[in-house]
Amino acid sequence: MNRYYFTVILLFGYLSFMATTLSCQQEIEIWWVEVDEEDWRDKFPEKAMGEAESLQLIRDWLNERRQEGYLAASADAIHRNDSIWKVYYFLGPRYRWARLNTDGISERWKSSAGLRGEVLQGDAVSSEDLVTVFSSLVTVAENRGYPFASIRLDSIEILGEGIRANLILDRGPLIFFDGVDIQGDANIADYYLASFLDVKPGSPFDMRKVRALKNRLEEIPFIELLSDPTIRFIEDRAIIQLELGRVNASRLDFVLGFLPRDELDRKLIITGNITGEFYNQLGLGERIFIDFERLRPQTQELELAFTYPYLLDMPFGLDTRAEFSRQDSLFLDLSFHLGIEYLFTGTSSVRLFLDNRRSRLLSIDEGSIKTSGMLPDRLDFSRTGLGLAYRLTRLDFALNPTTGWTFQTDVSIGQRTIEKNDRILDLSDEEVDFSQLYDDLSLKTTVINFRLSVNRFFRLANLMTLRLGLKSAHIYNNEEILTNELYRIGGNRLLRGFDEESIFASTYAVSTLEFRLLTGRRSYVFAFWDAAYFENNSIAGQGFSDWPMGFGAGITFDTAAGIFSLSAAVGRQSNNPADFRRAKIHFGYLSLF
Repeated sequence: MNRYYFTVILLFGYLSFMATTLSCQQEIEIWWVEVDEEDWRDKFPEKAMGEAESLQLIRDWLNERRQEGYLAASADAIHRNDSIWKVYYFLGPRYRWARLNTDGISERWKSSAGLRGEVLQGDAVSSEDLVTVFSSLVTVAENRGYPFASIRLDSIEILGEGIRANLILDRGPLIFFDGVDIQGDANIADYYLASFLDVKPGSPFDMRKVRALKNRLEEIPFIELLSDPTIRFIEDRAIIQLELGRVNASRLDFVLGFLPRDELDRKLIITGNITGEFYNQLGLGERIFIDFERLRPQTQELELAFTYPYLLDMPFGLDTRAEFSRQDSLFLDLSFHLGIEYLFTGTSSVRLFLDNRRSRLLSIDEGSIKTSGMLPDRLDFSRTGLGLAYRLTRLDFALNPTTGWTFQTDVSIGQRTIEKNDRILDLSDEEVDFSQLYDDLSLKTTVINFRLSVNRFFRLANLMTLRLGLKSAHIYNNEEILTNELYRIGGNRLLRGFDEESIFASTYAVSTLEFRLLTGRRSYVFAFWDAAYFENNSIAGQGFSDWPMGFGAGITFDTAAGIFSLSAAVGRQSNNPADFRRAKIHFGYLSLF
């Protein structure tokens, strides 16, 4: 910016004042002599404390006049009489731009700089306006591969009260990024980091990307920036130099839940969950995720996921996931998900995916089927769908955010195919032909699934954070919905205070209000309230709906051995009031490595 002000100083020739310091401060009245416009007098105090403040007031007044185009404005004399000063000034003509010639600059660049038509024509000559024009054009150049661009005025002419000049933009050499040079103990591939930061070799230099380096690097959980980034220019190449350290971001997370069985049986149901999330084990920015959950003695869930960013050095990533779920002795679900992600930034992406789900009955209630002569509300089915997902994360600290938000949503459309169960077909009864029970069903139907998750974090005070959350999902089927294709909510992860996955829903929305009192960077005490609405429009649910809610409190504390957590929650439904004797207790442990 110094070159801008140097040009402006040469153009305007501003005056400077030298002041002497008085040993005492007294109130001074300043009188303006020969002021052309009365309203100027009212804009400035007529009184100032001491000589230094009085001289500064005069300087400010003259500078503002010059910004209005009175380039020759000056204080010719100051008559001092004790506490009264008379300032005799010369204002001179008000200069305007007759023409600022920008013909040598492309219209596209001027448009990007926000300049339209004849630049500044007819405007009062102002150094601030001129610096704004200079800065905007140089910024455009810096963002388009010309970091050494400079700008100046040429052929300056004064025509009466008008000024004419040529604006000359010297772009300098075209510079290209040449990747990153990594120092430190961070085990990360150069091409991954260059792709993540969008400074791949051969792409034009862009100052916006350079300024965003520190913020972008903070989005990577497994590295930290040890010193400010620097740029080394070699001929027409710019190399980003980064000193990076390794951060423990991979985790093992254990959660134990203690749930009362019922009022008559005082025994507890113990639930367990173990989660492993492994970042950058291969140095390629990949993520491996394993989650096992035991909800009840015969109910288990297993999820495996793998993501790999920047396939073939392109902004595309691979996202795969497999899920296994066993619901007691009732049914078994197997799901597979394959997605291709387009990475806008490291924390923002859109994903096109294909998913397949198969549900198989583990047992059937033969007596009920024979008695009713009807199919059960759970059936064997398979579903294949195509979907689109979007993800955006902006958090200041992932483990314990104080500001920021997350947003995730996905929608898929596919075909559900009901598959005939041989055990049902093999049933025999004198009055019912079980081989014809499937004839009244539409075996192939269209299914639409929609999910949404939003979290917003606010810092209320230095040590207090508010979290607002919403999770919602909906199943649409143009025929009847089966019980074993419903969403299952409730538990420590979604709608606290209830048994794990005890609520079956075709539509749900769970809102969360959570206050956190911070006791450390990764430690806090919290109180929460979860309020939900759900509908069950399945064959068995018949449109049942309810407004359950859960509330509770807990603590998370960081130690040398890891992060421990303890929480208690109580739930309430329309037919089940809150019962503190049936509070759900969860104990957790998180280890980072």
